[in-house]
Amino acid sequence: MKSGMLKPFYKFGIFWYALVLLCAFAGWTIRHQIQTSRLRVDESSFPEGHPTYYQSISLERTACYGTCPVYTVILHRDGRAEYKPRAHLAQQGDFEGEINSYEFERLSYLLEKNGFERMNGSYKAGFTDAATCIVTASSSSGAKKVSDYGGAGPINLWVIQQLIDGIRARTDWKPVPKASP
Repeated sequence: MKSGMLKPFYKFGIFWYALVLLCAFAGWTIRHQIQTSRLRVDESSFPEGHPTYYQSISLERTACYGTCPVYTVILHRDGRAEYKPRAHLAQQGDFEGEINSYEFERLSYLLEKNGFERMNGSYKAGFTDAATCIVTASSSSGAKKVSDYGGAGPINLWVIQQLIDGIRARTDWKPVPKASP
């Protein structure tokens, strides 16, 4: 084979190599910005009626007849977070942490776009021995609570539950000191 026939392949290979390097660098840059940013959302930039009116969003998982984890996690608009594992978890007690306010705003937006305010107050599976998952979104005008026994709620509710659990899993929890008697 003549060396002149390889030139197009050589040039083509360098192009793809450079493209892969560029994409890798762009991905690293974006990931780095997300991980290191502690964005504070300027609420005045949102239109009237944006879900920033939520003061807190919580998820409570109740007991079942088996070893279902029992806990409550409460996320506050100001970045505070509370975690109260009660049963069938390695840690138990009361914990506190911090969440990114931008993450809270995205969760609020998800609740709005997934029709949380229009969901039924209760969904129940037609079987027993299941846990209940309760999502509550509180605002200055009241609270909306949706109870989901056995995962019978709509897929939009499941997405909300999973997102809150994801935030819980990523949060650095610190034990709350017990009050002295």
